[in-house]
Amino acid sequence: MEFKVNKKREIKHHLGQLPVESLYTAGIAGEKFLLGLKEGKFLANYCSDCDFVFLPPKLYCEFCFKEIPDEDWQEVENKGILVSYTFVHVDSNGNKLENPIIVGAIKMADTDTTFIHKLLDKVEDIEIGMLVEAIFAPKERRRGSINDIVGFRKVE
Repeated sequence: MEFKVNKKREIKHHLGQLPVESLYTAGIAGEKFLLGLKEGKFLANYCSDCDFVFLPPKLYCEFCFKEIPDEDWQEVENKGILVSYTFVHVDSNGNKLENPIIVGAIKMADTDTTFIHKLLDKVEDIEIGMLVEAIFAPKERRRGSINDIVGFRKVE
């Protein structure tokens, strides 16, 4: 099959940038997780076949594809071990930030996954392996969003 343009006027072009907007829904498990954050709780769930705890939780185990029932959901501590961190120098629109944000990968207590979020400590106080805890926004400001967590801070 051959494709040929016979009328050049039918060809359209656009110079510049095309804005792309998308709507991401949290889904059933994500909504339950976010509502837990609104209450100041971390909810995880457990695949008994794989002996694996997911945070954020999943409806199905990503290893064996077993559906994870409601009774295998559990609240876990809001603490974890910092396993890695990096500096973010641009915002979500690609604009340079005046002050970089420090983002950490945290192995949350009693889970088998890492959780990515902002670190609130000064860079000179951050060490791989340190115990950190989630700092939640005041209850009246929580909306059921990942931003209900202000960030993670070293446990003294």
